[in-house]
Amino acid sequence: PDTLVAGFAAPLASTVDCPGLPDARLDWTTADSRVATIDATGRLTAVAAGETTVEARVAGVPGVAAQRPVRVT
Repeated sequence: PDTLVAGFAAPLASTVDCPGLPDARLDWTTADSRVATIDATGRLTAVAAGETTVEARVAGVPGVAAQRPVRVT
């Protein structure tokens, strides 16, 4: 997993390559917001020590998503 120090933030890189959706956007979530939060632009903020998973879903396209584990120290 990617590791961040509590209190720091970093943007997550993302690319959407969906034919027929040139203006596709991502909806971001974290499994545990007590460990890390993520905003609409993909900026991840480490909140407290622990592990969580960040998920990016292509808005309006069911089943198209990617997950990434994150560890906060």
